[in-house]
Amino acid sequence: MMLPVLTALVALLSIGAVHCEDETIGPIFMKEPPNRVDFSNTTGAVVECAARGSPTPDVIWVRADGTAVGDVPGLRQVLPNGNLVFPPFRAEDYRQEVHAQVYACLARNPVGTIHSRDVNVRAVVAQRYDTDVNKEYVIMGNSIILKCQVPSFVADFIDVLSWHTDENEDFYPGENYVVQQQYESEVNNEYVIRGNSAILKCSIPSFVADFVNVVSWHDEAGNAFTPTENEEGNVVTQYYEAEVVSEYVIRGNTAVLKCNIPSFVSDFVKVEAWVASDGDEYLLTNHTVVNQFYEAEILTEYVIRGNAAVLKCSIPSFVADFVKVESWIDEEGTVISYSEDLVVSQYYVTEAENEYVIRGNAAIVRCKIPSFVSDFVQVEAWIMDDGLILTMNHTNIVDVVSQSYEAEADNEYVIRGNAAVMKCEVPSFVSDFVYVEMWTDSDGGTYYPGHSEAVLQTYEGRVNDEFVLRGNTAVLKCIVPSFVADFVHVVAWIMDNETVLAEENPNYDSVVHQNYEPRVIDEDVLRGNSAIVKCTIPSFVADYVQVVEWVTDDESLPVFSLSDSESNYAVNQFYESQVYDIYVIRGNAAVFKCHIPSFVSDHVHIISWHDSEGGEFLNNENYAVSQAYNVNLWEENVLRGNAAILKCHIPSFVSEYVTVTSWIISEGDVEEMDIQLASQLNLVVSQAYDVKFWEEYVLRGNAAVLKCQIPSFVAEYVSVSSWIISEDENEQEIKINDSDNLVVSQAYAVNLMEEYVLRGNAAILKCHIPSFVSEYVNVISWIISEGDEELEIKLESDENFDEGKYLVLPSGELHIRDVGPEDGYKSYQCRTKHRLTGETRLSATKGRLVITEPVGRVPPKFPSSSQITSGFLFRESSSVAVQCPAQAYPAPMYR
Repeated sequence: MMLPVLTALVALLSIGAVHCEDETIGPIFMKEPPNRVDFSNTTGAVVECAARGSPTPDVIWVRADGTAVGDVPGLRQVLPNGNLVFPPFRAEDYRQEVHAQVYACLARNPVGTIHSRDVNVRAVVAQRYDTDVNKEYVIMGNSIILKCQVPSFVADFIDVLSWHTDENEDFYPGENYVVQQQYESEVNNEYVIRGNSAILKCSIPSFVADFVNVVSWHDEAGNAFTPTENEEGNVVTQYYEAEVVSEYVIRGNTAVLKCNIPSFVSDFVKVEAWVASDGDEYLLTNHTVVNQFYEAEILTEYVIRGNAAVLKCSIPSFVADFVKVESWIDEEGTVISYSEDLVVSQYYVTEAENEYVIRGNAAIVRCKIPSFVSDFVQVEAWIMDDGLILTMNHTNIVDVVSQSYEAEADNEYVIRGNAAVMKCEVPSFVSDFVYVEMWTDSDGGTYYPGHSEAVLQTYEGRVNDEFVLRGNTAVLKCIVPSFVADFVHVVAWIMDNETVLAEENPNYDSVVHQNYEPRVIDEDVLRGNSAIVKCTIPSFVADYVQVVEWVTDDESLPVFSLSDSESNYAVNQFYESQVYDIYVIRGNAAVFKCHIPSFVSDHVHIISWHDSEGGEFLNNENYAVSQAYNVNLWEENVLRGNAAILKCHIPSFVSEYVTVTSWIISEGDVEEMDIQLASQLNLVVSQAYDVKFWEEYVLRGNAAVLKCQIPSFVAEYVSVSSWIISEDENEQEIKINDSDNLVVSQAYAVNLMEEYVLRGNAAILKCHIPSFVSEYVNVISWIISEGDEELEIKLESDENFDEGKYLVLPSGELHIRDVGPEDGYKSYQCRTKHRLTGETRLSATKGRLVITEPVGRVPPKFPSSSQITSGFLFRESSSVAVQCPAQAYPAPMYR
């Protein structure tokens, strides 16, 4: 058994020796540059790139198109150690091809070449900006939130580090500052008849309600009540009546009746049965089916003759869960059921796209099947131009696509005498079809997967010393190294005087015996009461030891065995139930509670009640509780001429059943007016109110918005009809419904962003107009600048600029066709016009094109989802431009 193992070990040692002599190593990155590098023109940046290998690799920097990067004096420098340095520069020295470029680090030696990930370098020119904190008006003692206003053009690079006050107080984001807010809790008065229960509520202001909890209640006598106290008898019983609302339905139709249960007892009350006026009783267990009339409908479908049509049977939703279609019937009476094989034939055309491939290489041609029949159509055969038919089950032709590939075994470095694992690298495009049949070493030796070539690794098992007191048990553990633990197991233990083999002694019972003693703890109990005695077993043997019987000191008592099935040891515990006195006014309702001790409450329940006169009350009978109540009116203090609101206060325990039907106004002993709620009189309450203005602070030349503050209690009925502008003694009234056009002039700025485009593709520049004026501002022309030369293209111009290279779309975008490197040196601005004020403006920033030339082919794709419009809205007789901003290399074709 050891000979094959030794043979395999020698073979692997020879492989390791052969590869250890080869000291060439391909380049490996020690420091790979990051994917993005952003820096300021005042600081500069250093992009590190380091690689190792044998021989030492050369590190160079290349652009995205593969061309090498050289030094640009004062702007870019490639160091001998492989680092790419961008020194600080002036704002006017900014160059797009240097400071907004995609770079890559390349390391190569005679063994091979590796590329780093793309490094997107972006230099940010320092711009002056000011932060501002707007004023916030707040009542003294309340909390306030201040916001630091950072200009949008630097907001991505600016963080708030701290806040400072005029009194030199500093606040930092990392520290905990708690805002203390003054509040007062209030308990509303509740009026209740003596002897009845009352519920008091602690009203906490909403702005601190999430952080404040009620911990206790205190009365005027100084008594404290905490939520943790569990006093018996704090149950509120409330009288309720269930009501069935009348439902009007046509004779023969179905009706659904609902039992309305008051919400305050709905969680505890359920419907057990329905009783009709003739005494019939309907239980929930009866199988009562409600039959509802319905009609199924078939919607009309319009289809071209010869095409397939799908008809749908529309079933009303209220019976859709219980009704299914069994068959279809046409006008001629033909019945079409599910049991027949009805296939809908749909016309379709398959297409095989052209594939371009170098002569001698393999090609894969795909048959495109329309999606609506792809689940039912499969390819049976291929037909060539010369009429040759290739089928999947054609045994005479071997339809195998052959692709050239090379398998490679990577070098593995290992210390002599240790084991090595070699891996065969198979290219991924054939890895599903290629497997390793054998291994061959440099000496001609072959190794097959089916043979027993075992890799032998030297290891040693180890037994740690265990210190134990004489007579106690000890557990010894054999420590096996982790790298062979899955293949090695203990077959025997060798002691000083004998060897114990697990396989040779199958009946050898190697049980570790541990000495233990169970213990019964004394239980103190009153004579006549029950006691529970527990046998305490040490935890280290608790899984293997169980109690089989109990033995008492008195030999006259029997032994209590758990295995005796005839014995029934029941623990009987004495208890008494109590009914506490309830004080109640004569004529009011009272609720009694039977208090059962908690240690038997799970096994004892009430079956009936008995009074002192011998009366018996069972649980299954209905006893109605009537409660007396009073309705009160409170005084309302109001100024003469103002409106007053009177409220009828009904006790909460009957508020759901009692409603106000009328109000009686009396003076002295004479009743002057009885106002019924059902009366048709229109009672209007007139309330005095004032309208106010707040001052608005605004910079000169900017727009201001004034708001008329109307009190909330009349806001639904009061509207602004006009505004009056006063200057000295002159007044001007502006009415809301006036036909004059009042234009508010607002300051705004139009910006242009950089656009990234592949060489040879079309670019679309968009003029970004602020949203608050976008409805009134339109683009009227574009200005293209190159040096001192400028070209203005107007929106309504019919002139052909540069053979149709430039086109202004009706929506205002500038379309540039066939973009080349020369377009990257030009700047672009848009001119806008306000259609109400007639004001024209030039964009505040100039846009540029960032042109890249990729290495290899790039499939068509959209630059971003934001450039794809899902819908258009335009007026009749007007034109709209539908854009397709796809980019690819070579440039895509549109259809």
